[in-house]
Amino acid sequence: INLISIFTVNEFELLLYGIPDIDLEDLSNHTNYIGYRLSDLTIQLFWKVLNDLSIEDKALFLQFVTGSSKAPLNGFKSLKGSEGRVEWFSIHKAFNLNLLPSSHTCFNQLELPEYVNENELKEKLLIAIRYGAEGFGFA
Repeated sequence: INLISIFTVNEFELLLYGIPDIDLEDLSNHTNYIGYRLSDLTIQLFWKVLNDLSIEDKALFLQFVTGSSKAPLNGFKSLKGSEGRVEWFSIHKAFNLNLLPSSHTCFNQLELPEYVNENELKEKLLIAIRYGAEGFGFA
């Protein structure tokens, strides 16, 4: 028991289950856009950046937006929110470009500023998923 206490919940989950293989095409096919369209530049850049991430960073991203580092057993069509009902991943437009992306894991929701530069989107997304996964808001 003492050894387990050195891990955070997220680290312990990864230790138990390993790093998941995340089907980003499945996630993309089961995503709702609020304030965005699939054809918007920011969304195109977002999916490119996400596809280019390491397996570890993809798991961190999933943890950041859903609260779990692994995909649902039946795929993202069955992704559930905190109330136990199906709640697809959604990307909401955030209007302050100075902020990092943020998330609401209860709703599987990403608040994504309208970045138009791939490098900026990647840099800010990585900061958010690597350092913001514990629920802190960054400016």
